[in-house]
Amino acid sequence: MIRMLAALLCATGYLSMTCAAPARAAEPDPTATEASHLDQLLRPSGVDRVTLSPSGTRVALLIKGRDSDSDLLVLERRGNEIQTLLGTHLGPKQAIASFTWLSDNFLAVYFASPDAQFAQFAIANIDRHSLEPQDPLTVIVKTSWGDADHILLSETGGNCRNTTGGRCLVSFDLPGGTSTRISDAIGVATAFFAVSPTEIYAVARDGHGMPHEFRLEIGSGRWEEIGRGTVAQRRSELQAQARNENQQPIPQPLMQRVTQAGMPGARPVWTEPDHKLVGLIGRAPQRAFVALDSRLDGLQALLEQQFPDERVQISGLNPALTQGMVQVQGPDRPPVYLFFTDSGSLTEYAQLEPTLNPAMLGRTHIERSWADGMPLSVTLPPAGVTPIGVLVQPLAAPLAGAEDPLERYDGLSQAFAQAGITVVRALASMPGTFPSNAAGGEWRQAEAARFQQVLSHVRTDLAAGKPICLYGAGDDGALALAWSGLAPVDCTVAIGARVDPQAVSRPIQLVGLRSIVTVNPSAELLHRELPALYGLPGSDQLADPVQWVPQLPSRVMLGYDMLPRVQQEYASESAALRAAIRRAGKNLTYYADDSVQPDDIQSRDRLLGAVVDYVRQSLTSGAAAPTTAAR
Repeated sequence: MIRMLAALLCATGYLSMTCAAPARAAEPDPTATEASHLDQLLRPSGVDRVTLSPSGTRVALLIKGRDSDSDLLVLERRGNEIQTLLGTHLGPKQAIASFTWLSDNFLAVYFASPDAQFAQFAIANIDRHSLEPQDPLTVIVKTSWGDADHILLSETGGNCRNTTGGRCLVSFDLPGGTSTRISDAIGVATAFFAVSPTEIYAVARDGHGMPHEFRLEIGSGRWEEIGRGTVAQRRSELQAQARNENQQPIPQPLMQRVTQAGMPGARPVWTEPDHKLVGLIGRAPQRAFVALDSRLDGLQALLEQQFPDERVQISGLNPALTQGMVQVQGPDRPPVYLFFTDSGSLTEYAQLEPTLNPAMLGRTHIERSWADGMPLSVTLPPAGVTPIGVLVQPLAAPLAGAEDPLERYDGLSQAFAQAGITVVRALASMPGTFPSNAAGGEWRQAEAARFQQVLSHVRTDLAAGKPICLYGAGDDGALALAWSGLAPVDCTVAIGARVDPQAVSRPIQLVGLRSIVTVNPSAELLHRELPALYGLPGSDQLADPVQWVPQLPSRVMLGYDMLPRVQQEYASESAALRAAIRRAGKNLTYYADDSVQPDDIQSRDRLLGAVVDYVRQSLTSGAAAPTTAAR
């Protein structure tokens, strides 16, 4: 997939970095490795992120490859044709972490490599077909600074005319590529707040970690200290002003259409930049899109005809409703990105070759009758693939999201289905907060009872005597471990799960250049996430996961693919649990990849590939699958 993309980028002639010899597009190789097949399922279009330019006529796509590399592609719609304006190919291990539109012709691009201490900052000039590196310590403070051709940057070093390492502000001319310093240098650990070219603030910490607030004296460049709390008050005023501007009264006829749509909790679709309400995006199982402006009736009909039962996102609609971006996806349909044109048609622009054959994907349906209040999706193996067992995944998700998590494309579920594993994803809808640990524990107990009903139906209605495993990642991994004793299962897999709630709830210290700041756990963590995962009914104590060990199945896999420092922390937290599992005589596979780099897709693929192999072999042979990183 990425070789074909590289060929496309090289063919444009617009590359600013070294470009490898273009590869010839070929028919899919039937002998392709399982790793490349997994990559195809996880990133079926190769597109990781898509955003429209301010005018909505151009689109930037972040394309990620298997070798921890990534490329940026800029396209433009001209009539019914899509033309390539810019492509970058940074080479192996060069990862574009993020990008931001600065104007229709410029993007800020952040990229990194394994041997770089800081992320590199560059400005992509679309007309010049170039990627122009900037100082790695440069930070964008504000875009459209005075006009669309200027941005406000925070820099250090020579441009600030100081040797103390402080930061200053410069106005950067995008077309000219020149900068003008507008402030004196101030401390390194400084946060800038720029309201307008005549109103700029800074918050800097002294050697004792105490914050001091300043306002820039325009013209002289000097910083004048002001009263503490001024910046927070000004932010609050501007936020209130923005809310008032965006909360314009909705005309009565439009309100009637909103009511008639009967879609509580639906997300609004606004025009940009005038912020007019023109449609509603439903949350599953509501309708995907309902037009509130008659000019979008054709789009609604088109989506219903071409993409029935799929979920939709719409953005970048201009006031005339003649252009915008539409994303469509479903559990068996990888995300498709399209331009909406004034002719009412949809032009596909981000489905890169090779595309997945729909016949090779699993077949998903939604089931709501197994447990009242716990909807679930069931993904069956593709036609012609022999089922070998069932994987059940508890899926904790915000209550406000309704059933959307079940109706999005999930590449890992498709990878399991390819291996003959039926995937059941059970949705445990979590409220926004709980008043206490006891309330969180009560929610957990109620959801566990529902999940037990799901497991019962899986065994009697779906498994047909075949083995069953549980799987979860992150918080869902903690639930998979805790709920393993609700019914007999053959293996449990938890990836990236925190297994020591006491460690998670402790304050942490962030060490800066001149101060140490203590950060306490958030109220959301203490009164929502931890109680729901580890709470005990009627108590404000958190459960010790070691207590889960007797109810765990004979085969357990714990896996992590985080940066070494974070991975060491997780390894320390899970040590007691791992020791207890081994003392109990259970077969434990511990996967820890020590070679992880920032934004490392290849490492993630290795872990997910190991998970698929482990579950497949556990369901078929009864023996844990060996992996090179297993411990």
